[in-house]
This record gives sequence, C-alpha cells and structure tokens, in this order.
Amino acid sequence: MMKENKLTNSQLLIMKCVWDHEGDISYQELMEVLAKRFGKVYHRSTLVTFLQQMEDKGYLTTHREGRFAYVHALMPEEEFQREHAREETDFWFRGKASAFLAAFYQSGGLSAEDAEKIRRLLDDWNI
Repeated sequence: MMKENKLTNSQLLIMKCVWDHEGDISYQELMEVLAKRFGKVYHRSTLVTFLQQMEDKGYLTTHREGRFAYVHALMPEEEFQREHAREETDFWFRGKASAFLAAFYQSGGLSAEDAEKIRRLLDDWNI
C-alpha cells in the first residue's frame, strides 16, 4: 500500500465497521455503529466525504439500492492486517518481527495459547 493510500484514524474506524458487518452495510447502519462502538457521531455529508476518499484510495465502493446507499469493502480485512502489520513492524521495530513479538509479550499481550499457536505456525513453516 502506498503512503497516499493510507487511511486516517476516522477512516480506519469506518473500515473496521464495514469489515465487521456481514455483507454490505447501509449508510444509516454505518452511522449507528460508529456512534455506538466508537462514539463517533458524523453528519451524513461528513460520512459521504470519508467514503468518497476511501473509494478513491481503493478500499471500498458504494452503491444504491432503491432509496438506500450501501458500502462494500473491496480490500479484505486480512489483506489490510498483513500490510499494516508489515508497515508497523518495519517502522517501529526496524523490520524485526522478533522485536515486535518481544514487545508484545512484555506488554502482557501474549497468552500461553497464543504462544503455542505461534510455535505450531513456525513448525508448519519449517522455520
């Protein structure tokens, strides 16, 4: 993903709501979810501006069905997660996944179950 295609914090919240919704989400539902989950109350015109910018960046598309407008994610959440994880690891940990994992562990964010899953992944990948 190129830098000019990065999402703002508000756009990230919007994408999270779109990804978490099963299927396309209406503008009205999106506004309700943003308010309920994140305390973000946007006027419809503000939301439309965000959505247009995100469509220009290639993250989503919008379409109308009758009187209602809907949002459809173009980029799968898993693809975004992979790209974002790589960018953050490169920036904060000089590309060292081990440094990222150490920081994550030291923050208390790594459970025994997570550690076991990581061990199995590394074994499966013959690393």
